[in-house]
Amino acid sequence: LAEHIADRRIALEVCITSNMQTMPELASVAEHPLGKMVKDRISVTLCTDNRLVSNTTVTDELEKATTAFDFSPLELRNVILHGFKRSFFPGTYKEKRAYVRAAIDYYDKVAAAHGLPSVGRG
Repeated sequence: LAEHIADRRIALEVCITSNMQTMPELASVAEHPLGKMVKDRISVTLCTDNRLVSNTTVTDELEKATTAFDFSPLELRNVILHGFKRSFFPGTYKEKRAYVRAAIDYYDKVAAAHGLPSVGRG
């Protein structure tokens, strides 16, 4: 299944908080499959799923993921930018490409300002 998802560039949205609340077999965030999905280079991004019920934000989800998994700067960048790349954008393909490019450029600018290494164009 993972190969099928990866081959077709299907993005998976993950809400760690919601998964932890609905999957009692996950004793800790470190047991969540997100870490393996990222290491296997599956297109995955974080979301809030049911923000008010789970009482979470995207920032909270990123904090949980980065604390539990040893993501490289490139892996973290990919997790964040996959959300933009695979979004349901209301405009044309050309407009979406410009939107995604602006998000990538902004991410790289903020990362550089905070001393993260350059990972090139994405």
